[in-house]
Amino acid sequence: MRTSRALCIFTVMASAALESPCAADITAAAVCAPSKVGELLFTGQPTDIAMTGNFVYTAGGLQRLGDVTVDFLVVDITNRAAPAIVGFNTFAGRGSPSSIRVGGDFVYATTSRGLSIFDIVNRTSPVSRSDIALAGINSSQVRVSNGRAYVVGSGFPGPSRLYVVDVTNAAEPKVLGSYAESSNFYDLEVAGNTVYVATHLPAGNLLIIDVTNPAAPVKVGTFTEAGINRISNVALRGDALIAIGETADFNDHLLIVDVTNRVAPRRLATIDLASGGAQDIAVTGHRAIILDASRGRLLFFDVSKPEQTKSVGEFAINSPFQFAAEATTAAVLQFSTTSLGLFDIANCLASTPRRRAVARR
Repeated sequence: MRTSRALCIFTVMASAALESPCAADITAAAVCAPSKVGELLFTGQPTDIAMTGNFVYTAGGLQRLGDVTVDFLVVDITNRAAPAIVGFNTFAGRGSPSSIRVGGDFVYATTSRGLSIFDIVNRTSPVSRSDIALAGINSSQVRVSNGRAYVVGSGFPGPSRLYVVDVTNAAEPKVLGSYAESSNFYDLEVAGNTVYVATHLPAGNLLIIDVTNPAAPVKVGTFTEAGINRISNVALRGDALIAIGETADFNDHLLIVDVTNRVAPRRLATIDLASGGAQDIAVTGHRAIILDASRGRLLFFDVSKPEQTKSVGEFAINSPFQFAAEATTAAVLQFSTTSLGLFDIANCLASTPRRRAVARR
């Protein structure tokens, strides 16, 4: 008697894991070797960067373009080998920009005076839509979610603050509420009605704030890791918060924290980064990417199983200090060359098999 059987043939693809009896657990290649594919030189050094699709946005650093000087750029990276500035505007009169994020058709940038919003529907001619003052903060960061902008910054003088801003009408943003603590606020992430704020002792390394009522945000939980003085950067992947924590002797650690229970978050993993210069995080797929400025590296970690987080590679970059990553591209601001470097990071990302079944008799 003859029977039919299926032969599973796998093609390695950068995609989501398959739920299949033929699926195999294929991890990253043993050698993680991104390659530099393009570079754009600047006349001034931007302070922050954001990326969506084939466009990169930078804030800060005075750029001379012909007979104008600007500090907000739109860069087309469709051809990564030849990135090109296609649009620009200025923060003149708005204060010095600190951070920049993209949300839909708008760019949101924090400055020393508050929050500025630019319309990028026409990327070749971004338009300033509004500015709103946010008193008492500096060195601020912003995230945008569901029609709200969340801004944190360290206070000087006075406490640090989290602002909740209604940006459903980009021309007329409105402060809905705020939350203050005496400790410095460094970074934030948002999921639904929960804001995760990176801070330092004694308030806790991480504050978890409920903004269901934006007029009266409430702290519902904290997380503190023994030996960690502060958390400087955070990113979310599902219910896992990925953070950079710094010890008293300025040694950085990668922390993976389960935030399923907001009241009682718990540590899943800690990795010593053996560095004092880790200062930026991006998450793409199953990978967390850390920028280590002191050693000039991008560090790649497999976070597909958060409690088993492990290093899968690193790549040397000349004087990096801020970056963004999406799909298979990392866009890195480089200090010594005053430039934007574009890197293909495909072989550092998770690879999963695509199954093709071939029937045999």
